Amino acid sequence: MSRDHLLALSDGWTLKLGEVIFRAHGLIGRGTVVAKAKVIECPLEWRQKNLKGKTVVVKWSWVPKTRTPEAEFVETARRRAENDKPQMLNHLPEIYCSADFDHLTPECQRLLHTNLGDDVYENRVLRVIIQKELTPIEKIDDPKQLAEVYKQIFECYRWLYDKARIIHRDISISNFMYHKVNGKLYGVLNDFDLALSLDHQPLSTSKTRTGTKPYMAIDLLVD
Repeated sequence: MSRDHLLALSDGWTLKLGEVIFRAHGLIGRGTVVAKAKVIECPLEWRQKNLKGKTVVVKWSWVPKTRTPEAEFVETARRRAENDKPQMLNHLPEIYCSADFDHLTPECQRLLHTNLGDDVYENRVLRVIIQKELTPIEKIDDPKQLAEVYKQIFECYRWLYDKARIIHRDISISNFMYHKVNGKLYGVLNDFDLALSLDHQPLSTSKTRTGTKPYMAIDLLVD
């Protein structure tokens, strides 16, 4: 990242970073930061979409190395939707790019392993994703539209579980978003950071329980 707040990724993406819209605070967690950005350069056209000059969202976070990138879950869900229920594409996020940066803090991670042990500390990677800008559902003023968006998000969650075989695992108001397509509002279930595949992964790939406390099962909080 340069002094004029340009973020350049190795696969041809260059972004001008803008307003920070979310920053996680705390010693424990992924240290997630989310910011708006303008696309300066991008690899040709993404799925026939010219993104140059468009506003997107950039998220970077320190995630356990063993955790499957959320871009893979989103891509799996979108492929399943194309074959099973195309209207679900309107309710899934669009991730344009995902990149991992490993070995950025080798000495720090080695020190943590030495002092805490392998059973407590997990290796982390810096994961950066670029995705379509969405709007929080709190911005919806009309009660009928809000109810419809909630219903769509619930239907998306259920479809993911039943058909895409993906469990989201981080249901919270901060992950309920919407966007407009041809003037119509569509609810979007965002943030697949903690998702799991019901077919290919165990119920937990991390040594720590993560989520949004008010929306977590009581058994997880007292465990």
